[in-house]
Formats: sequence, structure tokens, C-alpha cells
Amino acid sequence: MKNFATENIHRWSIAYHWLKKYVDLAFRQYYKITITGLENIPFNEPLIFTPNHQNALMDALAVLTMRTWQPVFLSRGDIFQNPRIRKILTFCKMIPVFRMRDGYHTVQLNDETFRNTRAVLKNCNGLVILPEGNHLGTKKLRPLKKGVARIALQSQEDANHDLRIKIVPVGLEFSNYKLFGSPLLIRLGEPVAVEPYIMNYRENPARGINLLMDTLRDGMIKEMIHIEDEQNHDTILSFVHLLAYHSDEYKKLKPGTNQRFEHDKQAISYLENLRLAQNDLYIKIIKETESAVKALRQQGLKADDIIYAKSNMAAMLTRAIILIASFPVFAWSFANNVLPIALARWFGSRFKDPHFIPSARFVAGLVALPVFWLLQILVIGLNVRFGWTTVAYMATLPLTALVVYQWRKQFYIMQKQVKFNTIPIARFPLFLRLTELSKRIRSFGR
Repeated sequence: MKNFATENIHRWSIAYHWLKKYVDLAFRQYYKITITGLENIPFNEPLIFTPNHQNALMDALAVLTMRTWQPVFLSRGDIFQNPRIRKILTFCKMIPVFRMRDGYHTVQLNDETFRNTRAVLKNCNGLVILPEGNHLGTKKLRPLKKGVARIALQSQEDANHDLRIKIVPVGLEFSNYKLFGSPLLIRLGEPVAVEPYIMNYRENPARGINLLMDTLRDGMIKEMIHIEDEQNHDTILSFVHLLAYHSDEYKKLKPGTNQRFEHDKQAISYLENLRLAQNDLYIKIIKETESAVKALRQQGLKADDIIYAKSNMAAMLTRAIILIASFPVFAWSFANNVLPIALARWFGSRFKDPHFIPSARFVAGLVALPVFWLLQILVIGLNVRFGWTTVAYMATLPLTALVVYQWRKQFYIMQKQVKFNTIPIARFPLFLRLTELSKRIRSFGR
């Protein structure tokens, strides 16, 4: 296998800069992003960023979109086999890391990878490594690969005090992995200095690596939602949502905000401590929560829909009137975007891994939307001889995409409200049961 020509990957690329601007703009529409801790990160120093990995490509894009910069990502070496793919990945500032399973001869190519990572660190570009190795859509930090510690310690050792490498734990909290426009919280934790672990690494490399990995793991867990009990993972998340039913204070905390994150983390921490100290009570809470979730499921609802349970009838009526009045605008907007939307959804459906679907849809939309818009502008222009009508049409196309998103969002909210408030047969037993269960759950959470 030939050299991967990544020796200049740390250099600023103007083409990459403009592509990144477009990707950032699109990504910030796909998710409503909140970032905390950015002001405490010394970006003029050699840094390694380690986000949790739950949402495939979207995790890398979340880190990329944090600021105007050009970080370099470490990725699996096997995807670099095809020369054309290799060029694209290198342009996207990705460096291959090879494993024994890729073939013993390929592991030698890691020497080049380590040289490039040292250049990236020395240039203070920012090196991004997803230490879990692969993605899984659960709120839990899985075992970390030790490669990040090896790279950090070896680079620090080779630099001989010239570098002060730090590892930044990053927590990514997606309120909904797939839903367009859903909140995303990015939390940057306190940087972990690598140099204090060098003496341990010199005396006993395995011990030095393990000590650094333990510190990194603690730092990452602090910045993300981490549920230790995998068996009851979904029920615990439902418990957190059901806490809102009798808490006006909680309902004011919007998903994706740091305040909501802290509240949810506190509730999950309470349950985890209870699981270890009073398992009988913990099991009781789990069963009560499962009963509440079952009652909701019978009405086609989920635990996170509970926020619509006490909707004001006047507000519901107002929303319905607005939706009906604006339907012609929505229909026109949808007609202008239906083809790229359909293509993106079709492309996402081609992947068996459900947690790769949002990445596939995003990439497809990134390409399809401007292509279809350009074709539509050409069609309109050819029919009206590219006059002011064409200019006006071109200017309104981005607005039509926003109209489609907002109208559909408000429509789905109204659906949930209607299910909770206007099903006369189910309403009394459902609310009676939910009230009883939610009061118990809330009393548990105190």
C-alpha cells in the first residue's frame, strides 16, 4: 500500500474552509446547538478532543462545527483502501489508524500516522479521536480504546517538554438522534494534562496508559448522560421525562440546555445510587415507570410526550387555526423541497444501522438540496427569461425549507396535544393512572 500523502494534512486549506462553512450552516439547521465550556479551552495549545460516540458521522460534525478551525480526525484504516475514497478522506482531514485485524503489514503504516499526529499537535490544529471506537445510540460511555492514551503519551515523550499536550473530554447530548431541528448540547470538560503521567509511562507504560485512561473516562462521564444499568436504560430515560409531569419548574427547562442536562444527570445519578444502596426501592421505581410508559404506549404516546399533557385548550385552538391558515404556504414550500427530502429519506433507509440514518440523510440532503434548487431555478428562469421573478424565487427557496420544518413541527405538537387532551374515552383512566404514577415517581426523585 502506497503512502497516504497526509504529511501536509495539518496545513490550512482554503477549499476545506469554504466547504466547512457550508457544512456548518447545514448542521446548525439540522440540530439546534448549545455549547458550554468553549471559553475555557486553550486552542493555541496542542489538544486532543475525545467526544462520546453515539450518532455516527454526526458526532464528528458536532465537534467540527464548534468553531472556525480545521481539526484532524483519526479514523479506521480499512476505509482508506480505495484510492479515490482515500483522497476524499484526506481532503476531509482524516488520518488512518490501522489495527491488527486490517493485516499485520498495514500496522507498519501507523508510523506515518504517528508522525502526522505529532505535526497536527505541534501546529495546534486540534486532533479528534473517538475513543469508544464505534458508535452505539445509548446514553452510556462504553469501554475506551487505549490508542488515545498511547498517541498522547508517545507524542509527549517524543516532544521532550516542547509540547504541553492536553486531552479535552467532550460530551455530546442529542435530545433526538434523527429528528431535524432537535436540540444538541455540546459540553467541553476540563482539559487533562498529559505530562503528569509521563513518569508513570516511562516506568511502566501499561500503568501510565491505564492511569490516563481512568482520568479521561471520569472526565467524559462528567460531560455526558451516562446510564450504567444497560438493562433498564430506556426505562430510566422515561423516569427522567415523567418527572416533568408534576413539575412546572422542570417543564421550563428546555431540552438541549445545560440546566436541563444538569437536572437529568442529577435524576439519573439518584437512581444509580439507589440501585447500589437500596435495590428493592430501585426495582419498585423501575416497575412504576414501566407501568406509566405502558399506559402511554396504549394511546400511541411516549414518555417524552408528557410535556403536552396539560396543554391549554385556547393555545391548541390557536395553533390549529394558524396551521390551517398557513397550509397553502406549506403546500407550496413542500412542493419545492419534496424531491430532495424524499431522496434523503430514501438514502437513509438503505442503511441497516438505525444510528447511521441521520448521518446518511444529512449527507444526502447536503448534496441533493442545492442540486434540486439549482435545477428548479433553471426551469423557472427558462420560463420567465431569468427576470426578477427568478431572482425572487431563488431568494425564497431557503425560506421554503424553513416553512416545511416549522409547519411539520407545529403539526406534530398539535397531534400530541390532541391525543392527550381530546380522547374522551381514554382520557380519564389514562390521566388518573399517570397522575398516580407520576406523583410516586416524582416523590422518588426528591
